[in-house]
Amino acid sequence: MPSLREIRKKIKSVKQTQQVTKAIKMIAAARLKKAQGQLIASRPYAHKVSDLVASLTERVKTQKTALPPLIQERPQATTRLLVVITADKGFCGSFNVAILRETLKYWEAAKAKGQEVQFFVVGKKGRDFFSRQNIPMAREFVNFIRRPAFSQAEILGREVVNRYLTDPQIAAVDVLYMDFKSVVRQIPALYKLLPPTIDKKKGMVEPAFDYIYEPAREKILAELLPRYITTELYRLIFEAYTSEQASRMNVMENATKNAGEIIDDLGLLANKVRQASITRELLEVVSGAEALN
Repeated sequence: MPSLREIRKKIKSVKQTQQVTKAIKMIAAARLKKAQGQLIASRPYAHKVSDLVASLTERVKTQKTALPPLIQERPQATTRLLVVITADKGFCGSFNVAILRETLKYWEAAKAKGQEVQFFVVGKKGRDFFSRQNIPMAREFVNFIRRPAFSQAEILGREVVNRYLTDPQIAAVDVLYMDFKSVVRQIPALYKLLPPTIDKKKGMVEPAFDYIYEPAREKILAELLPRYITTELYRLIFEAYTSEQASRMNVMENATKNAGEIIDDLGLLANKVRQASITRELLEVVSGAEALN
């Protein structure tokens, strides 16, 4: 059985750890509250831009004019570009593990179809994982998710567009990120960024009449596509950032509770050791008195 001094030393150490986990939890909670508000505010605009691009794409495809390069299908292409969004920091539970596990599944599925995958990796944790596994990265972006900003999404968007336009072998651009469902539920999700998909399940009702566009539809679409890409990337980065803060808050809350339970258990053990020590001393006193008699 450990000595009383050793137990008290352990209690002090666990209390210090508990203070750290509690502080991290409070910081994550404050960031989560702010991020939730920004995410909720950004979703309607991003969805409207996405719906507008889908509507224009559907209308332009019915015409015989040349399509903008970003929406042209490439049936002969054999490469996919995957943007993987991970965190720059740890202490966020299974956040990074879940994303990287899905990344490997995506890669294996692509190889089974005879396709190659180019990786754009966002976040230090993803970059470190790819480096350890000797998986080649086309580009890496760090400190993007630590403080999400629209300018960062613009940088990433330009890189994605440039790679897509300069490499005709890229069939599609996908984004793997953590989708924020609630404070206690975040799930890995795959989003097809390019070419844009026309989702009939969204319930988007087309008007019975047609619009007159000025300038032409294809010109509007060509101008709108880069903004669509940047807006969607910004939303997805914010989804991942919000999920990261929620995961970190939950993990640190559990760690704080576990530390409290350990402190309670060590306190009981310290009481038992102290009682045993007192009992032993009393027995020694009684034994000494009996010996004198």
